[in-house]
Amino acid sequence: MLSFRFPLFIYIAPIGDISREKGNADMDYVIAFKGEAQTKVVLTDGVLARQLVRPFVGARCNGTTEVGIGFLNTDGQVQQFYAPDFFKNILQSWRGLRIFDRLTHIWKTTLQDCYNAAAPDPTYLEKRAFECLADQIGRRQLDIFLDKIRILVPAPGVLDQMLTIFDTSGVTLDVFELQSELKKGRLQSTLFLRFLINQEVQAYKQLNSEERAQYESEIRRMEQEAGRLITLQARAVAS
Repeated sequence: MLSFRFPLFIYIAPIGDISREKGNADMDYVIAFKGEAQTKVVLTDGVLARQLVRPFVGARCNGTTEVGIGFLNTDGQVQQFYAPDFFKNILQSWRGLRIFDRLTHIWKTTLQDCYNAAAPDPTYLEKRAFECLADQIGRRQLDIFLDKIRILVPAPGVLDQMLTIFDTSGVTLDVFELQSELKKGRLQSTLFLRFLINQEVQAYKQLNSEERAQYESEIRRMEQEAGRLITLQARAVAS
C-alpha cells in the first residue's frame, strides 16, 4: 500500500478561535495548541533569566509554512520557535512539547532538541542534544521518558482541533505521519482522519503523469536529504 505526503486538507467547521501571533520581523504564526503557562530559566541575548512562558504547537508563515514548536512570552508574543525544513509533523511537534514541559532551563537549541528527541527513530537525536536533555532530566530517566513520549498521542478531540485550526489557516501538514500512527494503532480512527487520508489518496489519483512524476521526485529528494541528516547525526552519536 502506498503512503503519500500530499498537502491537502478539507474544511471542517472550526473549533474555537484561531490564534495568530507576531514574532521577530513581524512574522505571522498560527497557534494550533497551547500548553500550560510555565516558569523557566530562559537564555535571552546571552542573559539567563527566570520568566513565565507558554509553549505551543504552531506554524510560522513567511512565504513558506514551517510547522513546529515554540513558546510565547508574557506579552503573548512568540519569543522562540523551531521547525524543521522538510517535514510538517503535527504529532512529533506535540510530543516535543511534552519534553519541553519537563525542562527547567531553555537554551538556544532547546526547542530543536525537544523536537528531534520526539522523532520515532531515536537515532535521529544527536549526541549533543541527548546530553543537553539528560543534564536536566537525568540520563537513565531520559531514555525511559523518551520511550514513553514517542508513542504518546493527543486525545482525539485535541488532535482534531489542531488539524482544523491548521486547515482553516491554510497550513498543510505531513499526512503520512498520521497514516503511519493509525496503522500502528496509536491514533483513534476518527471520521476526520479517515476522510483526510482518503481525500489525499483521491487527490493523488487525479494527478496527471507529469504531475505525479514531479510530486514523487520531490518526495524522494526530501527523503534523501532527511536520510543524509539522520546519517550525520547517527555518526555524531557514535563518536
